[in-house]
Amino acid sequence: MNDAIPPGQPGPSNGQAGIRLKPVRIDDDGMIRQGYTDQWELLCPACGDDGAKDSTAVTPEIQQVRGPYPDNESARVALEKHIGLNTWRTRLG
Repeated sequence: MNDAIPPGQPGPSNGQAGIRLKPVRIDDDGMIRQGYTDQWELLCPACGDDGAKDSTAVTPEIQQVRGPYPDNESARVALEKHIGLNTWRTRLG
């Protein structure tokens, strides 16, 4: 049974989803090379993302979720939307 959340669908991430600065490059061994860019990424293993893979090595659906996002705030908003927190805030209003 596959418990992965379809990419782009909000839902519980079991605390796995998070944001990070986008690496310049991740090699085949999952090592970050050449430091980081000034952009941010959203990683969600519950959707099937693997943070040890370069953004060019994941599916287009995962790339759309991952970003990049121009700044920390944009990435945080995307994360909250992705895991459904913005829905709760709207309801609690």
